[in-house]
Amino acid sequence: MNKEIHSKVQKYITSKLARLVKEPGLLADLNANFMDFGLESIQFVQIAQEIEKEAKIELFPTVFFEYPNVAELSAYFTTEHP
Repeated sequence: MNKEIHSKVQKYITSKLARLVKEPGLLADLNANFMDFGLESIQFVQIAQEIEKEAKIELFPTVFFEYPNVAELSAYFTTEHP
């Protein structure tokens, strides 16, 4: 896994979440569970749609449950959508 790309993906995901999370300090822990951020399901759908459009990939909102934190989701993106 390319560490530079992985780091950029982590920052990208974190920036998407930072706009919606009520306590942005929670984002400092890359292993914090997305469900602990207090977001509604529709917000995860919106983030998934934004990422889909910007990255030109097919993405289902369930990805936030399959990879429940920034560390795991960014690893998934880095390996599956290089």
